[in-house]
Amino acid sequence: MEVVAYRDIPAGEELSISYTPLNMVTEDRRQVLRRWNFDCACSLCSSPARSQVSDRNRRRIQEILAAMDEPDNREYESLLSLTDEMMEIVEAEGLRAQVGDFFSILAHAYNETGFLGTARRFAAQSVEKYREFVGVDSQQVKTATEFLESLPQK
Repeated sequence: MEVVAYRDIPAGEELSISYTPLNMVTEDRRQVLRRWNFDCACSLCSSPARSQVSDRNRRRIQEILAAMDEPDNREYESLLSLTDEMMEIVEAEGLRAQVGDFFSILAHAYNETGFLGTARRFAAQSVEKYREFVGVDSQQVKTATEFLESLPQK
């Protein structure tokens, strides 16, 4: 097994691992973990106030992703506004390890609406982040690279 830190870790800081997808809300995480008779006591799960804010943020990400498919949001400015809001939440929630997935979703959304330059930019960022977080030989890198290469050039 290879373990890679995505940021500097101060001496004495507690390290943890997520057994569930990072974007799940608290109750969904608890249900998944109960299958293994496990109760999480991380700082997020053990703080009702933090969990409530985090759950609201994670639900909002899902709402934003759904909104990107709505006809009213097919204009560039609408998509850009939704993108900016989502990326602010991703940063606030510390979902850096999933940013490749989010960039891939954004690349597809911009491509489907005809904004090819922005689609290419997010597709390239998706490849970069997948390489960083899941490894250069992962299926996600391969799929994201194929999508990027399929996008028409200007």
